[in-house]
Amino acid sequence: MLSDFHFSIVEIIAKDLFNVDSSVINAGSSDAAINYVRMFCFLVYSSLGTLIFSVLDRKRNDYNKEFYGLSVFLRYYLALAMLDYGFAKVFNTQFPFLSEDRLLQTYGESSPMGLLWTFMGYSTSYNVFTGLWEVVGGFLLFFKRTRLLGALLIIAVMSNVVMLNISYNVPVKLHAMHLLAIAIFLVVPDLKRLTAFILRKPTELYPVAISVENKVSWIYPAAKVIVLFMLFLMTWYKIQYNRESVQILAQKTNTKSFLGEFEVESFILNGETMPPDENSTRRWKKINLSGRNINIEYMDGGSIPWLFHGNEASKKIVLLTPDLSTKGYFDFRNEDGVLYLEGFINDDALKVVLRKKSDNSFTLYSRGFQWVSNEPFYR
Repeated sequence: MLSDFHFSIVEIIAKDLFNVDSSVINAGSSDAAINYVRMFCFLVYSSLGTLIFSVLDRKRNDYNKEFYGLSVFLRYYLALAMLDYGFAKVFNTQFPFLSEDRLLQTYGESSPMGLLWTFMGYSTSYNVFTGLWEVVGGFLLFFKRTRLLGALLIIAVMSNVVMLNISYNVPVKLHAMHLLAIAIFLVVPDLKRLTAFILRKPTELYPVAISVENKVSWIYPAAKVIVLFMLFLMTWYKIQYNRESVQILAQKTNTKSFLGEFEVESFILNGETMPPDENSTRRWKKINLSGRNINIEYMDGGSIPWLFHGNEASKKIVLLTPDLSTKGYFDFRNEDGVLYLEGFINDDALKVVLRKKSDNSFTLYSRGFQWVSNEPFYR
């Protein structure tokens, strides 16, 4: 009920104050306009709440216990977020390896975010390296003796993430900056101690603490073990779910029948077999299948981009020119990398046999790590 009331207020403010359409679908973006309005509302709520509480409770001497409770909550929230993002990299679910669809796309057609995902997706070892730092930082936050080291480590990690999100226009900027702000907030009480440590001067204990009576001293560690177990269980379940989702997506995007580069072995037009004449403007030389697009290259070097739709279940392929003036309908079958097409483009009957080129033809596949490089290999 309270949540519904909050969203009602956000919708009113979004429409009347900022002229923002609250009905815009938020498809995985934390940077949607409505989210900025929501942050504005949270800022107003917190400011009013702080003002009212400060006036009503103005006789209190300190808020050590409340601040300690807030710090513990933020530590666990940040730790869980770091474990979530870190394990997603360690188990290669955030940046899966490049699909053929991505490999066939040009740099110029990539979005800045797509370019970053391509860069990250290529190297499993770099994913694991960056993910481990996030996991370690998050794990250190669970314990009072290591929380400062964990927060400092996360500040370093999240500063890089925030810059990547800004530089490559990744729509998670709000969330990433909040995680960075939480890490900074957790370090602030220790700034004097850090300064003293750097200057090699005596320092004091952590300024915020809470004492626990001996009679219930066992409750805290027991509850902590239970909470940590539940958090790790939730994280592990999410990892497994994401891995299954990535595998399903990979099967869809790497359908061997529909993605990759194919060379034309046989081309029969209206019952007549056409030889591979370099001057031919009608015989196909090769095709590049990339998701919903197909590029047909002819023997004379010309090429035409087409819209493409293939259906594995019905074994049907439909081709359309961008202006929809020319249409092609084909039945197909795929046998060990050889694609057989039979159908029509407008009034012309076609039978085409195409052989898929090896995946290793992509330089990103074939060019691996080498300790010794006598000269840079740059393309």
